[in-house]
Amino acid sequence: MAPMLRRAYTRLSALSARQVDAAMLAAIVVLAAAARSYNLGEQSLWVDEGFSYWASHLSWRDLWFEIPRIDKHTPLYYSFLKLWSVFGDSEVALRSLSVVFGVLTVPCAYVLGRLVGTQGVARWLGAMTALVVAIHPVLVELSQDARAYSALAFSVALTLCASVWLMRNELLAGVGLLGWSRSSAALREGRFRARLAWASFVLGAALTAWFHNVGMLVVASVGAAALLWIGIERRWERGVTCNALLAGAAVVLLCAPAIPMLLSQTSAIAGGFWIEEPTPSYLAGIFGALLIGRFSYGSVQDFAYAGVVLVVALWGLWRIWRESGWPFVTLLAVVVALPAALAILFSVLIQPIVILRVMIWMTIPLAVSIGSFVVLGRARWSRLTLCFALFSFFSFASFKYHAGIQKEPWREFTSIIGRESQADDLVILASSVNLFQSSVSLFQYYFPASDNPPTIVQIVGQAASLTLRPLGGERPRYSLGRIAVDPDEIKKVTLDQLEELRDLSMRASSVWLLHRRSSSQHEGEIVEGELNKLRGIESSWDGSGLTLTLYR
Repeated sequence: MAPMLRRAYTRLSALSARQVDAAMLAAIVVLAAAARSYNLGEQSLWVDEGFSYWASHLSWRDLWFEIPRIDKHTPLYYSFLKLWSVFGDSEVALRSLSVVFGVLTVPCAYVLGRLVGTQGVARWLGAMTALVVAIHPVLVELSQDARAYSALAFSVALTLCASVWLMRNELLAGVGLLGWSRSSAALREGRFRARLAWASFVLGAALTAWFHNVGMLVVASVGAAALLWIGIERRWERGVTCNALLAGAAVVLLCAPAIPMLLSQTSAIAGGFWIEEPTPSYLAGIFGALLIGRFSYGSVQDFAYAGVVLVVALWGLWRIWRESGWPFVTLLAVVVALPAALAILFSVLIQPIVILRVMIWMTIPLAVSIGSFVVLGRARWSRLTLCFALFSFFSFASFKYHAGIQKEPWREFTSIIGRESQADDLVILASSVNLFQSSVSLFQYYFPASDNPPTIVQIVGQAASLTLRPLGGERPRYSLGRIAVDPDEIKKVTLDQLEELRDLSMRASSVWLLHRRSSSQHEGEIVEGELNKLRGIESSWDGSGLTLTLYR
């Protein structure tokens, strides 16, 4: 055994530093892919993923002109998912796009850490930043969702990478026309890298703004930190200033089509939304989860863990300030604090928009801050010990996520209906106006083919109004086309006019009610109250807020 170990050590010692770094990064990328792919198709699609599935099967015209009118997100992610559908429509296929974005975030985080770190600790900081991103439970969780949040984390990491590179290489950052000027012959070898950095910045910032409306706040924060650096550190040097203005103009031009969507959706949100008020306990839960993963406001243990990680991150920022300088600390701090403060302010003054998955961009600068804590150890053994401690902590947090994840059981409940219902039964889907397409999509996605299907209707409601929508006999598994794309076109039926529902219920042999329980969605409870007057409950199933009730 000893000779084998000596030979292995000799071979490792013969590797160059670049080869070791490449092997280390490859191992972390594989770890990230494994964490995000584990049990990827085990859980059913939930209602938001059902909307992604439905939107990705619309025509390009409907996707870009109708979806922005009924959804609170821009259609770019759905467009990527539409292209990605060549790999199929299974749960794994739909979610694998987010896995790809999540894995791509890891090398961006590695480069970001290396650029922030100084010589001698750069590789350690790069590796630790990449490791935290690879196994952070929130990033792992949202990489297993067919939603845009994993893509948002990737675009933020790309933007920060490019920003830090340009700050580190200020001479190349000042090469005219974003690196395309030929006047700087002395910098000829670096012009390509300057072009790549500016292109990455423009692309990352534009994607950040397009993947989520809150991303525009992140882009504005990066711009504010960059202007501080240019004004104070570079004293408005002409080359860097002109390039920054050109890059900003390119980002604005690329994001211009999204601005009308943002204004329209902001107005719609101001008219009513389902997110909770940003109380101190609610915000503590969100920021605690960003630090440690699953977080319980009433748990002293979780508060202690979150407090330790917060101290580690702040200590890491202080270390970056000492070793690398104020511009890098300012960039990381502004990108965390300013968009969060603006989002909370909007939530207090207009309408709540702060939820955990929207704040995912904060995990990238937090990972750099946490990773920089490792460089506190000057000796190699102390750094390895700190690496192992943080790796163990976040690995355990990711394990808790995988052990406790439970999405809405649409597959299981729909299978029960398909297996036990008869042709003369009535199936009622109850949902709010905002979620009626998601509910229909998921029911059609999972409902088994049948020669004698039951009668299926959907109750669509908002406030005290309900709408009765027959689905018909055919249930395509995808491509729902233009089924009431615009909620304004739905005919509203008040509660006093539900005679048709009562008649259908009385004529049916059995009635199945499938609905989501939510503090802001009461359509199911309204219909439930009507059915309780007419029939008795034989069976009931409940899982993650989704309820199925059988009435005889």
